[in-house]
Amino acid sequence: MDTVPVIVWNLDPSILLGIVGLGIAYACWPPTAGSRPRRGQVIAFGSGLAALALALISPLDELADYYLFTAHMLQHLLLLLVVPILFLYGLPDGAFEAVMRIEIIRGIIGKVARPLPAFLISVAALWAWHTPSIYEAALRNEALHAVEHLSFLGSATLFWWPIVRPTTYPWPIPALFQLVYLFGAALSSTLLAALISFATVVLYPTYAQLGPHALLRQMLGLTPLMDQQIGGLTMWVAGAGWYVGAAAIIFLQWFDQANLDETTAPRGPVRGNGARL
Repeated sequence: MDTVPVIVWNLDPSILLGIVGLGIAYACWPPTAGSRPRRGQVIAFGSGLAALALALISPLDELADYYLFTAHMLQHLLLLLVVPILFLYGLPDGAFEAVMRIEIIRGIIGKVARPLPAFLISVAALWAWHTPSIYEAALRNEALHAVEHLSFLGSATLFWWPIVRPTTYPWPIPALFQLVYLFGAALSSTLLAALISFATVVLYPTYAQLGPHALLRQMLGLTPLMDQQIGGLTMWVAGAGWYVGAAAIIFLQWFDQANLDETTAPRGPVRGNGARL
């Protein structure tokens, strides 16, 4: 009789070295290269490392690869929404300045990090990797799976940069455009999630396989289609909600700034000498 396998931590050396390397690089950031991170930024970056470890090292990774589509959606949400935002907030201004001083990197960023390319790249990455054939190929090939995760982190970082750290972004965009930018991403995420949630067949065969991996799903009382529907709803609610929440924050800041500008604006008719009554 099949038994549920023990779900273990993923101790892949390349992932461990990558996360530890990021932490060391951040801790050793030279003061002469720019302002040191504030306490809140250190906490944010450390939280980003913890979220990255949760996504790629904890048992969530194995659950995502073999057991539950819903677990895979939770992993993707961490890589697309949580980790990039925490990393961006946690970096000191000097880190952005140092990167932009490197000519090759500045040239690449100039092509891919402007608002429209960043938006299109992030949307394309989300849709491409959830195409059933590509999704299944990534599950079967570790190198391709690593490329998937890196593309999620990279595209999401490009996307969130003008929203999370606008003062470091080389191409400032007005608040109204930021709202359109975020609602466009919410619409894209919602459409993909709806297609997955309302599908009447299992799109990803890995999560319909029989044997030991199916026992956990059976213990939870889930069919493969139910698991897929819950995963799609998770993407729908958490993903779209995240974008709309960010848009709400920007709108409130914009509204407050408009009120402040109106309050502090000079009033009264102007005299001939330029003074106001």
